[in-house]
Amino acid sequence: MSLDVWPPLPLLIKGDVFETSVDNVIAELEHSDRICQITLDCHTSLEIEKLWTAVRVPFPELAALNLSMGYLLEGPVLPDSFLGGSAPCLRCLQLDSIPFPGLPNLLFSATHLTDLRLHHISHSGYISPEAMVSCFSALTRLESLILHFESPESFPVREHRRTPPPTRVLLPALTQLKFYGISEYLEDLVVRIDTPLLDDLIITLFDFLPDSSTAQLSQFINRTPKLKAHNEAHVFFYNLGVHLALPQRFVNGLEILYKVVDWQVLSVAQVFTSSPSQAFSATVERLYICDNYASWEGDIRVEENHWLELLRPFTSVKSLYLSRVIVPRIAPAFQELIGERVAEALPALQTLFIEDLNLSGPVQEAIELFVSGRQFSSHPVAVSHWERQWSD
Repeated sequence: MSLDVWPPLPLLIKGDVFETSVDNVIAELEHSDRICQITLDCHTSLEIEKLWTAVRVPFPELAALNLSMGYLLEGPVLPDSFLGGSAPCLRCLQLDSIPFPGLPNLLFSATHLTDLRLHHISHSGYISPEAMVSCFSALTRLESLILHFESPESFPVREHRRTPPPTRVLLPALTQLKFYGISEYLEDLVVRIDTPLLDDLIITLFDFLPDSSTAQLSQFINRTPKLKAHNEAHVFFYNLGVHLALPQRFVNGLEILYKVVDWQVLSVAQVFTSSPSQAFSATVERLYICDNYASWEGDIRVEENHWLELLRPFTSVKSLYLSRVIVPRIAPAFQELIGERVAEALPALQTLFIEDLNLSGPVQEAIELFVSGRQFSSHPVAVSHWERQWSD
């Protein structure tokens, strides 16, 4: 049925695109001057370029655009002439598995954009952090930003890192930032932006190695008021990695994904031990170190000095909460904190909360040695049972 029989009302285009329905969708898109929302889940790549051709014209009323390749790994590259190269009314843009290297040029015109989500960015859709940030100066209303790369192979080989500019781009309205990618890209991104209202930070890193640098991430956290002022931190280990949450409402966090557990511990420690973040770490008074109710894969032994590196920056922690799986892994580090080293980590600790108090053998001995050493040095620590809740 032709849309011409209807009055010129605003149009919302929403549905699934299959090989047999591409032409019908293209016919609907011909009313570009009336369309205010497009949500298409594409399940074919055979004729998808015909669809991309149909969206090369301007859509002056378009406020929301969501394009996805569905279960397909990747669609054809969007042309630079996408949306006629201009999106003056666009407020929400989401692309999933759809490469669009020309996106920065389009964003210069999207001054009303509040929500930008790029999922499963492939190698062919790579946009450098420099190019991404270059258009942020126009996005003064942007509230949510998600950059989700497909895999470490999404990134080109870079011979050297460029020197960051002397001034940073301000994103005055941004409250949520989610990043999935490699640490080098993240470092090059956050060194170039300021986000004074940001209070929801979720980061997943593919490649966090012991020698990875997080200096710029630490400085970024330290200059972001709502991320810096925390009195509670959660370190949550699971088989694929570790989730570090710095909550006000338990929504802010940093996720690091790596299989080798002692590298996980050292990775979290590195975030806090860099000098710019020392003041941030020092505000935490309650520290939770937990697991996902399942043992880590294999019999992986974490070096005591890695645990100490993790604990050392938390100079104001008064309450430390340990799950039953964590206790036997971290206990050997506690027995190092005796004698002259008693105040080397957790000098303000008052209560050690343990999920399972039925300790025995070397684990019990290590905890008892730690407690007696603190008592002897006039830094007493009480041990209490912790009834762990799901929210913990």
